[in-house]
Amino acid sequence: MNRQSNKHHSDDDDAAKLSFGARLKGSAQKIGLAGLNAIFKAQESSQVTYSLLLEEGENLQQRALDLSTESLSQASGMLRQLEELAEEQVAVAMKSLGLTTRKDIQALSKRVEQLTAQVKAINDNLNAGKAALHAATEKERPE
Repeated sequence: MNRQSNKHHSDDDDAAKLSFGARLKGSAQKIGLAGLNAIFKAQESSQVTYSLLLEEGENLQQRALDLSTESLSQASGMLRQLEELAEEQVAVAMKSLGLTTRKDIQALSKRVEQLTAQVKAINDNLNAGKAALHAATEKERPE
């Protein structure tokens, strides 16, 4: 009986070992599958995160471009205003010193052009009148 008891005990040990091995193998498979699932989810999550970061980066880039364009436009407008103000101040200073300004010179140039055209017209009329008078006196002279 002792022998049978040992054999029976040995069979129980073998069954327990097989049962433990099967459970261990099942657990290892589950752990492996869980690890694969974790890797898959991490990859999936990183792709989503990458896409979100990329989209946000593109949005930030566009906002920065819009802000810089707006700032440049404002700076350009301010620069034009400063130039106009400086020109006005220089014109006032030149006038108070009795100096002519660009505007004065332009106005004088335009007036000289008008007077030149009038003088030319008068000369053309005089020359036409002289030619007509000369032609009339030539006809009246006896030959």
